[in-house]
Amino acid sequence: MRIGHGRIGRWALALAGVLTLALPATAQEAGADRWPHAMRDRPLTLPQGMYSVGLSADIGALGGDPTVGLGVGGLWGASYGITDDFSLGVSYGFSVEPSSDGKGPLAIAAGYTTYAEGPLILTPTAGYTQDLVTEAGAVNLGLAYWFNFAGVLTLYDAGQQIAVAAEDGSATITIPLALGFQAGDPLFLGLSTTLMELLLADEGQYAFFGADGVPLGLTAIWSPIDALDIGVSLDFGDLADFAGENLGLGVSLIYYGGE
Repeated sequence: MRIGHGRIGRWALALAGVLTLALPATAQEAGADRWPHAMRDRPLTLPQGMYSVGLSADIGALGGDPTVGLGVGGLWGASYGITDDFSLGVSYGFSVEPSSDGKGPLAIAAGYTTYAEGPLILTPTAGYTQDLVTEAGAVNLGLAYWFNFAGVLTLYDAGQQIAVAAEDGSATITIPLALGFQAGDPLFLGLSTTLMELLLADEGQYAFFGADGVPLGLTAIWSPIDALDIGVSLDFGDLADFAGENLGLGVSLIYYGGE
């Protein structure tokens, strides 16, 4: 079992349906105290009354294997702050090449911040994903966290590390890790990897960073104006077997509004 890295290429929008990690927003509309301009100073859930809508596109080798072919897909998402600590969201993905006839994974998710003191924020997450192509469903659970240190650095993850298949109850546990750098208020840079993947089924499988691959991704989020985020991500797949053809590219646009 090779360690995977499917999270990283879509980091810029993966949580647009629920959380707002690494995504600048409308400080004037929400109030600078509720939503600071610098990403590392923000909460993990949208403040009450705020909403976000976004769209992302990804291009890369199917399954990380350039011999299989090139894949092109997209994802849209929207979220709303029910309270300052509780956000709900929805997202929908689709494939353009190969075509999925507009079908793809439909996901709903929620995040509730239970701890926010000093440099640390903890937000349990829960959701459900239904793939309209394969008809497979999964319950997603986890913990989003945000830990600031050394003035400009952040350790973070978007949560939902556990996926339990609705069909047979098999579970996949993924332990990712991301390091962020606040390069001035408008720009946030992220370096991401996966430390471990564990499949809990009849015949369990596991993979570890280093021994079973070296996944790596880079993300940059730039906010030219307060209400608009532009994200670019590069997914290098497994650096231990990187040849250039398996490079994945993602771009995203997200708009924020509300009270």
